[in-house]
Amino acid sequence: MIRICCEYVPFPGRMPGTVVDSGRGVRAGNVHTERPDRRGHSMNEPQEKPDADRSETAQSEGSEDRPADIRAPVDDTSNPVETRRKKWKPGCWWIALIPILLLAIFLLQLFGPNPDTVISPETTRITAPRWPDGRLNYAEFLYTRARVGVTSENNAAVLAWQALWPGELRPEHYQPMCEALGMEIPSGAESLVDVDDQSVIDQVSSVLPPEPNQEQGHPTAQDIIEMARNTAWTSDQLPVLAEWAKLNRVPLDLLVQAANRPRYYSPSPTYLTEEDDEMAYMLLPGVQALRNAVRSLATRAMWHVGEERPMDAWRDLHAVHLIARHTCRGAFLIEQLVGASIESIACTGTQTLLHHGKLSAKQARQILADLSALPNLPPVTKALDEGERFGFLDSTMRLAAGKEWSQLPSSPVASLILSMSIDWNVVIRKGNAWYDRVVEATNQPRSQRLVKMNSINRDWTDLRQDAGAAILKPARIFGGIVSRNNRSEWIADVLTGLLLPSLNSPGNAADRAVTRLELTCVAAALAVYRSANDAYPETLAALVPVCLDSMPIDLYSGKPFLYERRGDGYLLYSVFENEADDNGTDGSCGIVDGEWVTSSDPSSDPDMSDLVVRLPRVGILIPGAPVKKK
Repeated sequence: MIRICCEYVPFPGRMPGTVVDSGRGVRAGNVHTERPDRRGHSMNEPQEKPDADRSETAQSEGSEDRPADIRAPVDDTSNPVETRRKKWKPGCWWIALIPILLLAIFLLQLFGPNPDTVISPETTRITAPRWPDGRLNYAEFLYTRARVGVTSENNAAVLAWQALWPGELRPEHYQPMCEALGMEIPSGAESLVDVDDQSVIDQVSSVLPPEPNQEQGHPTAQDIIEMARNTAWTSDQLPVLAEWAKLNRVPLDLLVQAANRPRYYSPSPTYLTEEDDEMAYMLLPGVQALRNAVRSLATRAMWHVGEERPMDAWRDLHAVHLIARHTCRGAFLIEQLVGASIESIACTGTQTLLHHGKLSAKQARQILADLSALPNLPPVTKALDEGERFGFLDSTMRLAAGKEWSQLPSSPVASLILSMSIDWNVVIRKGNAWYDRVVEATNQPRSQRLVKMNSINRDWTDLRQDAGAAILKPARIFGGIVSRNNRSEWIADVLTGLLLPSLNSPGNAADRAVTRLELTCVAAALAVYRSANDAYPETLAALVPVCLDSMPIDLYSGKPFLYERRGDGYLLYSVFENEADDNGTDGSCGIVDGEWVTSSDPSSDPDMSDLVVRLPRVGILIPGAPVKKK
């Protein structure tokens, strides 16, 4: 139905002639087209109102002369159905899902599965063999390679274990060790009794005054045994030790035979019994047994020197030099350090022999030739690059497999982080970067190595402090919660800080061993000169080219060793690690300004660091015992 009204009704804000569609009708100028509502009524017809409004409506109708169907436009928002349709559009549901999706992603990176560990030569360094759970068996790799070409006939460890049996082996390891070495289980009836054994100490104590007065310089039994390892002594001076040497002749001779074999293979019993233990805690009983054994050999050598059997003494001391090299062939850094320590024992004893042994010219030249023919100690680089690095990688893969690792700090925060998702590839990559830096620095000449190592040491110290304090820093804790990469880097810092070895010690130990051997070779050349001239030379230049092909150079100063003839002996030394001339003072062995002093001498400064050879040595002073003449 269309009704045309002739009355003009202005529409607010519109010009005449404007078409407006309000949803109720179309108004063109003063033309209004109506449409019925849903009940069939005209939407312009007045609706029934409440009583309160009727009087107002009536008054309005009476006061104005206009059609009752003319009404103001109605706002669309009065229709709730239309409002809901416009408010809830289809895209709004996706917006509501975003927080839920973000929460799911957060929980997934927090507690989801760990990314697969990449096994490759660039990451894990080896790809086989493996444990049943897929982890790499680094010990198997090292020992499989070490036993290539080893037989029971050329393996020094076979004779060494026969001489030292059982050492520190546990009973459950007897059979596996003997099977690995191809030998029968020894009876142990003729095994070596170490000179440092308590039974030997008690016997030495029995011949000393009841209460040695150390304030007056009277030594204890341990002091006497220590001196007997470095100083010539006779059966008359120490009859108890002379009897010990005779009783242990067979095992000591076996050690000499073992030292002269070309190969050395003595695996860890932890590996032999297939115990899935951390590499850092693998048992190495053979290393400790050899360290004790060479002390006994050196003690017998000094007895031979005192009894004027110089070549018997050299046979024992040469064996100690060779045992040092056998020990250093091990894959682990501890074996390298023990080998360097054994070499120091050998050099000290050899220096005593060269002066006190009453050598002929031929004997002195033989010792010099044997010293010059000794192979260099294996570099520590290999132990750092393999043994120590493999220990880090083994610990990392143990943690990745959910196994316990005893060195990890026990704290609720650490346990919580390990229960979260960790990218162990980040840990491996970051740890390898540290070991790469250490290995690269170790391969440099000493001066460059020290600069690089000092830089690494500063960074390593900061890393340990930062990793240890991370569990107390809210920012690091929050970062570890919201980011798997942050958690992984924190684990890498902790593992590296715990497992990276003392950075300067390996290189310093190697330098010290090399310098001691070079000093010993110079001492041998001096012995050769003395045997031909009945006296030591005034300068080292007299040794070239008669005794030495060239002048030896001090590793620490880059100059020739410092030398001074004193009395019937001499003072020979290196400036050592502080690279300063401390006038031949070595507080570690009781030498001040090139002269022997007692340990109680207040002028003895252990911080003075020259590496000194001072001959002759002070003889063993035992109350009531005869003194060995120089």
